[in-house]
Amino acid sequence: ISEYVEHQKEVVTRRTMSDLNLAKKRFHIVEGFMKAIDIMDQIIITIRASTSKANAAQNLMEQFGFSEPQTQAILELMLYRLTGLELKAYIKEHNELKKLIASLEKIISSEKELLKTIKKELMEISATYGDDRRTEVIANADEAIIDASDIMVVEDVVVTVSKDGFLKRMPLKNFQRVSSDVAAIEYREGDRCTVLLESNTRDTLYVFGSSGMLYQVKTHVLPDLKWKEKGVRLDEFIKGIDFNKEEIVGAFSIRDLEEEASFKFITSKGGMKRTSLESFKTNYSKIVAVKLRDKEKLVSVLFERGRTMEENTLGELLPKGYKESLYARNGGVNASVPEKPMFIRILTTKGLDFTIPEADVMVKDRMTGPDVLTAILPMDEIYRVHYESDYEAKAFNLTITDKGEVKVTNRASRARTTFNVSGASYLNLVVVTSLGIYYKIPLYMFENLKGSITIPELYPDFDAKERVVGTFSLEEELADSREVYFVTEEGFIKRTPIDEFRGDLTSSHVIKFKNTTDRLNYAEAFPGEMDESILIVTEKGMAIRFETDTVSLLSRNAAGVVAINLKDEDRVFFSRVITSEKELTVSSKGLGDTVVKIKDIKMQNRAAKGRSIIMIVLNDKVTKAEVV
Repeated sequence: ISEYVEHQKEVVTRRTMSDLNLAKKRFHIVEGFMKAIDIMDQIIITIRASTSKANAAQNLMEQFGFSEPQTQAILELMLYRLTGLELKAYIKEHNELKKLIASLEKIISSEKELLKTIKKELMEISATYGDDRRTEVIANADEAIIDASDIMVVEDVVVTVSKDGFLKRMPLKNFQRVSSDVAAIEYREGDRCTVLLESNTRDTLYVFGSSGMLYQVKTHVLPDLKWKEKGVRLDEFIKGIDFNKEEIVGAFSIRDLEEEASFKFITSKGGMKRTSLESFKTNYSKIVAVKLRDKEKLVSVLFERGRTMEENTLGELLPKGYKESLYARNGGVNASVPEKPMFIRILTTKGLDFTIPEADVMVKDRMTGPDVLTAILPMDEIYRVHYESDYEAKAFNLTITDKGEVKVTNRASRARTTFNVSGASYLNLVVVTSLGIYYKIPLYMFENLKGSITIPELYPDFDAKERVVGTFSLEEELADSREVYFVTEEGFIKRTPIDEFRGDLTSSHVIKFKNTTDRLNYAEAFPGEMDESILIVTEKGMAIRFETDTVSLLSRNAAGVVAINLKDEDRVFFSRVITSEKELTVSSKGLGDTVVKIKDIKMQNRAAKGRSIIMIVLNDKVTKAEVV
C-alpha cells in the first residue's frame, strides 16, 4: 500500500505539473487577447502594413510588447474574436484560469493537499467501479437466460466498412499478417473501402450515413471473413436502408457510453455540429444523428475525447503528423497530447479549394441542426474536408469578365470587358450586374482556384442576359468610408455607403429601377466625399461631365436621381468616375476612333442634356468608349 501511495503521489504530481504548465500558457495567451482587444485597430493597421506573417509577428512584438506566444495566437485568431463582445468571455476565462493555477500550485506545494487529491480520486473510482458480484448460481439450468455476448469469444478485431455499406471483421492478429492493402478487397464496381478501424467483439459499431443517420450494430455479429472478402451489407442487420441514396461517411467502435466524449459533424452546406456521446444512448438500431436541410449531406464525422480528435476514414481527414503523435501516445509512448489542428481545408464540387479557421461550436442536442461553419454558395456543396495544422492568408489578383467568369491571375487584365480585383483571403468580393443585383462571395473561396469558375455556376438566379457592370472588395470587420456609384442605362445615378453591403446577405438588389426597361451600366466604389467628376457617354454620342458632390447619397434600395436628360430612344453607353484619366476615345459602327480631351468636355449641371462629341447619323450608335 505504501508503494502504491508513493506511486500515486508521483503520478498526480506529474499530472498536476503538466496541467499547471498548460494553464499558465493559456493564461498568458488570454492576457494577450485582452490587451489586443483594447488596441485592436492599431494591431490590424500594423498587420496589414506588414510584408509577411513573420514580419507581422516581429512588428507586433516590437510595437506593443507582446511575447512570441501571444503574437502567434493573435495572428491565428479570427478577427471577430478580437472584439469587445468577446472581452467578457476572456475576462471570465482569465479569472477561471487564475483560480485553477492557484489550486494546482497548492497541490504541488502541499503534501497534505496532494494526499487529499489522491484520496478524493480513489473514492470516485470506488463509487464508479465498485459493484456487487456479477455471477449468479442457479439451481435449475432450464431457468438460465444466456446472452450471446456472455459466451462469445472476446478478441480484438479489425473492421472494414465500404461506401455502399459492406462490413466484415477479422482478428487483429490475422490483420497484422496480411498486406492490409484496401485495394485488394473485392468490392463491386463503384464501391470502395471508406472506414478501417480497430474494435473488439464486446463493442458496438456506430456507422454514420450521408443522410445524417446513425446505425448501430454489435461488432460480434459481423461476419468473420478473409481480408479480400467484402463482407455483408448493413441492411442485412438493419432493415430500411436505401443504399441508392445513402453512403457511409464514418464509423467508430464504442464501448463506454458514459464516457465524456462527443461527435463532430461537417455537412455539404458548410454546417458543423457537436453532439455528446451520451445523446446516442438508445436501444434503437437506427436514429437521426444530425438533422439536415433539404439536399444537405453529411460529409465527415470526428470523435472527440477531451483534447484529442479521432477518425477512421481513409480520406486523411486529420493531418498525418497529428494521427501519428496520437497513435504513439495511445500506444504507451511517453508523449504529450498533440496540439489540435485548427484549420479546415474545404473542397467543393464546383472546384473551389480553400482553408478556414475552425469555429468554436457548442455541444448541441441530437435533434438540432448544425451551426454555420462557412457559407457555401447556393449551387455548390462540400464533398471533402480535411484538417490542417497551419495556414496563412493569401493575397492574389482576380479578373472577372462581364459574363461572370472568375479567374485567379498574376496581373491585372487590360481587356475592356474585364474587371480586376486585388484582394486577400479575409476580404469579400462584391459583383454587381446589369439587372441591379449584387453577389457577395468571400475571396478566400478563390485562393486555390485552378482554371476558372462562373457566377452562374454558383448562383441559380444569375440570368443568362445578365452581365457584370462593376466589382469591388469589402472587409466586414473594419470601418470603411467608401461609397459606391451607380449609373443606369436610362440616365439615373446615385451613390450608396458601402456599409449597406455588410451583413449575412450573399445576394440582393443594389438599386430600384424606375422603369422595367432600365439596366445598370456602371458600379464602382470610391472614397467618400471626394472632389472628382463623373463622365457619361450615350449611344447617340452625347456626353456630360459633372461634379461627384452633386450626386445624392441614397440607400441601396433607392432609385437614384437624373444624371443626364436623354433624348428619345437614347441610352447611356458608358459612365465612369474620372480621377486621373486624361482622354476619352469614342467610336461607332460607321466612324473610326475619335479622341477627346476630358478637360475639353465642359462641366455642366447634373441632369443637363450634355453635348455632342461624335456625329451620329441615322441608325448608327456608339460601340466603344474608353478613358485613359
